[in-house]
Amino acid sequence: MPTRQQRQDDSGPATQAFLKWIEGPHAVPESPDLQDFVPSGAVFEYLNHDNRLASILTETFSSSDDRPSAHVILEKHCQVFAILVAIGSAELIRECIPFPALKDEKLPFTNRPTNFPHDTRDGGFGRRRAKDNLFARFQRWQPHFCAPKIEQQHGYRLDSDSILPYVEKDDIGRGASSIVYKVAIHSRHDGLKAANGVPSTHADHRQYALKVYQGPDSQRNCQDEVKAFRALGQTGLEATGIIGHYGSYVYKDQYHLVLEHADLGDLERIVARESPPSVDDEIVAFWESIFAIVSAVVRIHDLQDGVHQDIKMSNVLVKSRRNSRTLYEAAFGLTDLGTMRHRDHTTGDRTIDNHGVKAYGAPECHRDDTFDDSRRFANTAAADIFSLGCLLSELSVWVVFGVKGPHGLQGYREERIAGHGDEVRGQDSFHCRGENGRELLPAVTAAHDKLLRAGKCDSTTKAIVELLPELLAIEPEDRPSAKSLRHRLNLLIKKAKSKLSEAHPRTSVQTPPNWRPESDAVSTPASPTPDRQSARSFVNRPKAVSLATPGIHSDGYGFHADHTDLATMVDSPRAMTLMETRIQPHSRATEHLLDSVSASLDLGNQHPDDAAVFVMDNSKSMYEIHAEDKRLGRKPNHLELVRLLGWLTKSMDPNGVDLHYFSAAKKYQTEPLTNCKKSTDMENSLRAAKCTNTTTPNLEVGRLLVDYRQRLADYRQSARGSLRRIAAKVTGLPRPLSLYILTDGVWETPSHKGGGYLETEIKMLVQELIAAGLPRQQVGIQFIRFGSHEFGKQRLDHLDHLKKALKLGCDIVDTEPVEGGNIWKMLLGAINENFDDDDNEDDDDDHGHQALHGPAVSTIPVSGS
Repeated sequence: MPTRQQRQDDSGPATQAFLKWIEGPHAVPESPDLQDFVPSGAVFEYLNHDNRLASILTETFSSSDDRPSAHVILEKHCQVFAILVAIGSAELIRECIPFPALKDEKLPFTNRPTNFPHDTRDGGFGRRRAKDNLFARFQRWQPHFCAPKIEQQHGYRLDSDSILPYVEKDDIGRGASSIVYKVAIHSRHDGLKAANGVPSTHADHRQYALKVYQGPDSQRNCQDEVKAFRALGQTGLEATGIIGHYGSYVYKDQYHLVLEHADLGDLERIVARESPPSVDDEIVAFWESIFAIVSAVVRIHDLQDGVHQDIKMSNVLVKSRRNSRTLYEAAFGLTDLGTMRHRDHTTGDRTIDNHGVKAYGAPECHRDDTFDDSRRFANTAAADIFSLGCLLSELSVWVVFGVKGPHGLQGYREERIAGHGDEVRGQDSFHCRGENGRELLPAVTAAHDKLLRAGKCDSTTKAIVELLPELLAIEPEDRPSAKSLRHRLNLLIKKAKSKLSEAHPRTSVQTPPNWRPESDAVSTPASPTPDRQSARSFVNRPKAVSLATPGIHSDGYGFHADHTDLATMVDSPRAMTLMETRIQPHSRATEHLLDSVSASLDLGNQHPDDAAVFVMDNSKSMYEIHAEDKRLGRKPNHLELVRLLGWLTKSMDPNGVDLHYFSAAKKYQTEPLTNCKKSTDMENSLRAAKCTNTTTPNLEVGRLLVDYRQRLADYRQSARGSLRRIAAKVTGLPRPLSLYILTDGVWETPSHKGGGYLETEIKMLVQELIAAGLPRQQVGIQFIRFGSHEFGKQRLDHLDHLKKALKLGCDIVDTEPVEGGNIWKMLLGAINENFDDDDNEDDDDDHGHQALHGPAVSTIPVSGS
C-alpha cells in the first residue's frame, strides 16, 4: 500500500510568507463595494522570484523523490497550487499535475473535474462526501485568483461567483432603466485596449463608463443599444463624434455595456459650469468641435431609415483631448444610442417614434396631453435636424449672452416655457399650437433676432444663427439633410479660420502682467458680460447657476429627460471637483497654465530646484473625512488636491516629489515615497495607506524640519568666510524646501486645545535661516486644513501666526483650508507674502523678501459649496 502524503506544514517561513502574500491586499480597489483579487500573472511572479516556489515545495515535501517539479508547476499549475496552499492542501498538487483538466488554463472549475483529488479531512469522501469538502473549499477560493478578463465582445456571460476586475467604481448617474458607473479595469484584465479607434491612455488602469441596465426590459434595452453600435461600426468621441463602445456582458443576470468614459461630463453640465468662449479663435474652435455631432448624425442617417431620436445637450458627451489647449477644443459627441432606430435588414422593421425628448422634439413628433401611448408616429431623419437646430440655438445664446441675465440661456428657457401658457403644463419645447397648426414659438424667433442685433455676436455665431430658420422649419421637407448641413457648416468653419489667419495671430484678453490676489472673487478685465471670461486654463471658473427646468438627473449616457435640473446637479460635489480643477497631466492646458504662472511669479529663477514634500495625516479623523467624500459619490478631496498640487510642483522639480505620512510604518503601508514623478503613484499610495487612531506632527514633520535645519547649519559652518560662502552657494546650499502638510489638526489631544506642536522646530529653523543669511523663500511650511474641527482650526491658526506669537524674524508658515481655499495660496502661501494674508499684520518683515506678484485668486472646489 502506498505511503500517505504528509500534510501541508504551515510553519515553514516560505509557506508562511506565501500565505501572508495570498491574504493581500493585491489590486487594492478604491471603492468599498469592490472586492480585492489577485491580478493575472501575480502568482507566477511571486513564486518565480528568488526560488520561492522551490522553498515552499521543500517545506511541503520532505523527500526529494516525492517533490514535484517547480518548473512544471510554474508553467502549468501555479494558480491551482496557490489555491491549494490557501486551503491547506499544498501536498495535493502532485495529484493534479498529471491531468490536463486540472491546469490553470481550465480555471475556474464550475464543476468538480473527474480527476480532482480527494482528502480524508473532508469528513468523508465518495458517496459520503461532506458539504465542506476539498472541492467546495477550492471553489470558495477560486474567485480570488480567477478574476475574468473584460473582453471586447458582446453578450458573453461571466460566472456569478467571479470577482470583477475593477479597481475603481463610482456612481455617476442613475435613471429609471440604467445606472452608469465610472470604472477602472485592472490593466492585466483589460482586453479592450484596441477598441473601436479609441486611443489608449497612459493610465495604468484605464477608465470606462459601465452602463448597467435595470428593470424588466433590461435585456431588450441593452440589445437595442448594442445593435445600434454594431450597425454604426467604428465609434469613439475623438474619431467619429459618437461615444465609443467596447463590449457587453451578463453578470448575475444583469446586462452590462462598457462604453468610453467622457471625463468632462455632458454638454448640459459644461454650459452650466463653464464660461463661454470669449475670443474669436476660441469661438471658432468651439463651433468646430460641436460640429462633430453633425457628422455623427450623418453616419446615423446613412443607415437605412436611421434616426437618433433623442439629440439634446445631456446626450452630448465631452472628453478632453491630450493636445487640446482649452475646453473648447475637447471632443464632443453623441451618446444614448438606445433610442436610435434603423431598418433591420433581417426583419425589415421600420423606424418608429421612440418617445424621444420633448424639449428638442420636432413639431411632427408632438404629443399633446391626450396622446395615447399605444399610438406611435413615423419618425424621420428631419426630426433629428430640428433637434440639431434647437441645440445650436441654445448654444448660440450661451456663446453670446452666457447663462445668466434676461438674454442668457436660463432666461431663454424660461421664456419658452412661459410662451406655451397651459398647453404643455410647464414643459419646454421650441414650437407651439398656432392658428394654422404648429408654429415656432415667438420666444425663439425673438432670441434669434437679439443675437443678430447684438454687437458682441461674432461673425461665426451670427452665420450659424442665420441657418437656424431652415433647421427649425415647421415642415420636415423644408429642412436640409444632415449631409447638406455638414457641408455648409464645414464651409462656414473654413471661412472663419481663413478670416482669423488673415486678420491677426491668436488674440486674447490678456491678464495684467502683475497679478494681485485681492479677494475671493476672480478679478478679470472688463468685458461686455460677466459670463464671457476666457476659460483658457480651466482654473478660474464662475460658480455654476441653475438652468432648472423639469426633468430628472442625467449623466449623459442615456437617461431620458428634457433638461437636467441643474439646481440640484450643480451641487454635486464630484462634478464640481472634476469640472473646476480640470487640469490634466500631459495636456496643453496644464502646460499653458504652468507656463503662465511660472512667468508671472518668476518661479523658474527663484526655485529652479525646489524639493517638494507632501506629508499626509493618516489619522482616523482624517479617514472619516475621506469616507464621507466617497459616501457622497465623489473623489476624496485629498486625492484631488495631491493630484493637482503634485502636478504643479513636480513640473517645477525634475527630481519628482516626496510623500510622507504622520505615522510612517510598514504595517500601515505608509512608508515614504521619494522622487515620485507620477501623480498616480502618489494616489495609489494614499489609497493603500491605513489609518491610526491618533497622530502627531511632531514625529515625521518634526524629523523633516530638524533634518533640514541641520543641513542649513552644515552649509553655514562650511561657508564661513566670504570666498568660501560664494563657492558654497553653488555646491553646498540645500535645495529650497516646500513642505505641504495635509491635516485636520485633530492630533493627540482631540478633546482639548493642547499646544506646543512644532513650535520649537519652526523657531529653531527660522533662527538658522536668518543666521545663514538666506531669504524666507528658502523654506515654506504650508498646512492645508481638512474639516472644521474646532481645536484643529485653533492649532493650525496658532501655527500660521507663530511669527507674531514668538516674535520670529520671518514668516515661513501658512495655513489654508481645502474647503473653498485658494489653490495658489496652497502652492505659494508659505513662501510668498502676497499670498500669505497674515503677512500684512506686521510691516517689519523685510528679511530676505523679494516682491512677487501672484495670480488672481482661484479656489479648489469643495463639497457643498
